Amino acid sequence: MTLTSFHCQSQILSEQQNGLSHLTKILQKALKDVDIILGANKNSAQSDHEAINNLLSSTNNNLRASTL
Repeated sequence: MTLTSFHCQSQILSEQQNGLSHLTKILQKALKDVDIILGANKNSAQSDHEAINNLLSSTNNNLRASTL
């Protein structure tokens, strides 16, 4: 592969990571909205959403780290 090819692939991967990071933020906000709709008394659903939110945060952090 040529240097130009690597540059193009690097740019594509960077754009994909930015898109995934943006999607993660949208999903985290949606989970917060769902928690509000369900109310604070739904401990089981809330803990499930917290687990999903933690997973999304971890994935987002891993994406950022992989770009460095």
